[in-house]
Amino acid sequence: MKNHGLRISTLSLISIVATVISTIVLVISIVQCSAEYQKLKVTIRHYMSGEGAFRNLEGASDYLTEQVRLFVVTGDIRYVKLYFNEVNTNKRRELAVKALEENFGDIRAVPLISKALDLSNELMNTEMRAMRLYLEGSGRMDEATPELAGITLSLQDQEMSPDEKIRLSQKLVVSESYHAQKQGIRDCVSLSLINMEDYARHENVANTSKFEKSFLMLNVVAVFMIFLQVFMTVFIVYLIVRPLKSYNRSISDGKSFDVHGALELRRLAESYNSVYEDNQANLNLLRHKAEHDALTNIYNRNVFDRLMDVYNPVNTRFALIIFDVDFFKSINDTHGHKTGDLVLKKVADTIKSVFRKSDFPCRIGGDEFAVIMVNSDSTQESMLNDICTRISNSLHQGDETVPEITLSIGIAFSDNVEDGATIYECADKALYHVKKSGRNGWSFFSKKV
Repeated sequence: MKNHGLRISTLSLISIVATVISTIVLVISIVQCSAEYQKLKVTIRHYMSGEGAFRNLEGASDYLTEQVRLFVVTGDIRYVKLYFNEVNTNKRRELAVKALEENFGDIRAVPLISKALDLSNELMNTEMRAMRLYLEGSGRMDEATPELAGITLSLQDQEMSPDEKIRLSQKLVVSESYHAQKQGIRDCVSLSLINMEDYARHENVANTSKFEKSFLMLNVVAVFMIFLQVFMTVFIVYLIVRPLKSYNRSISDGKSFDVHGALELRRLAESYNSVYEDNQANLNLLRHKAEHDALTNIYNRNVFDRLMDVYNPVNTRFALIIFDVDFFKSINDTHGHKTGDLVLKKVADTIKSVFRKSDFPCRIGGDEFAVIMVNSDSTQESMLNDICTRISNSLHQGDETVPEITLSIGIAFSDNVEDGATIYECADKALYHVKKSGRNGWSFFSKKV
């Protein structure tokens, strides 16, 4: 009589072969997941690099505009040197275009960003003409840089009087055509950003689809191994299935992975979490740096300008307090810039400590500070008197690290602004009154003054 059915040895062999095949498939799936995840990392890294390059190009163009405007207003040749240092040494605009060509050479962003660079270069012609006109009008061509010395003015420009040349130099960098060129640069950068975001989104969708398919394969293999061998159930459930489901939920919710499961999955989670945490930290750091002064760690001039657009005398009750460190240049010259930095930090810390958390202390210049005190009007003049007294008393006594500090303070309320003037101009008038009266004090702006 013949025996039918599988032998134990055959069954064992089938089980071993099935286990080996399942294991191989599992490993391959994990490798594929890791590979797809690496692609996601590369896409994210390229996007962040590209976004930074866009901001650098626009920021460099704005920086050049700032320097030329400061020069034609103040006549300080230092701004010309800073202008050409950015053009010839820093070269942020060219470096931004190069970075974009390396990372996104196959999308429409690069031609647009190259156009933005071309527009910026065209804008430089206007800016250098303005600087040349100012130097000729002020009789200071001996201070001209080689770049400005090489600028050829039109016959019409040359026939102007010195005063006309200076006025024209100032008009060139604030004219409507100049603003239109600047807007053209911003439009190119904005459209380029949109193109890059579309590209990155498309890449993420494609990579995520492959990533999800790899995860699906992992789950299928896990279920198959559960039915194949009962004794592997705990291993499958606790070291593969549960971690994979957790990772899938984390991806959907935009959260970091919980590190658990098999070693390969732990490594995948740790790698993902490392990139996730780095991205979050970088975003927070960039946001903080963009909004805070590097030395004093209070809000910077950019934030102040934006706040002044929001808090304005028409819509909001608030007070604007401007602080100027008395004789700060003398402190720097006598004690050194390191001590000067300590003075600025102490002033910032003192100002921050006496105002409410809802107020906005800002550093708006070298030794100039400002506070936007919200929900305040001229009925609170007494309270501000007390605050200024506390600040003065706190700073009056020097210590081992900083000398004695005094401040000149100008204060204006949004409900007491002079007709046709901004609240900043009113506070500045009050500050000027204090300086003219000998400094080391404060003054409230009044329409009667």
